[in-house]
Amino acid sequence: MKVKNLEIAIFCDSVKDIQPLVKVEFPFQARNKESRHWAVTIDPSIFKELWLKQDLYFNWSRLRFTEFIGIRQCRTCGVFGHTTKYCDDRDKPPICENCSMLKTENHSCRLPKCKNCTIANEKFKRNWHQHRACLTRGMNLI
Repeated sequence: MKVKNLEIAIFCDSVKDIQPLVKVEFPFQARNKESRHWAVTIDPSIFKELWLKQDLYFNWSRLRFTEFIGIRQCRTCGVFGHTTKYCDDRDKPPICENCSMLKTENHSCRLPKCKNCTIANEKFKRNWHQHRACLTRGMNLI
């Protein structure tokens, strides 16, 4: 096949290797039950430009955005950094959300005790407050 415009042919071949600018990761529920938020991944340089403009107008709508920092915490072992799906202990019974002990048939809750705070105190030789539930949302880390 003979190509009349060599520049267009080179451009079309190079388009095959281009990655999308925005990758949609997942949706999550907004406070307004009729709306949804979307977590997307974009190049940091593009994010910086958008952050400076503060808004993005698309199809006659204003899109607002912010950084999304999703911290993964396993519901089986309570440790940060992975989810239940990828937990090495998923065959074991899950931990209690309140006292961090294994949930067994005869489990009775004790005082709240955070497993992650206990580990951090031992590792960093600190005395951080650990009398709170392990799977508490919005936990102050310091």
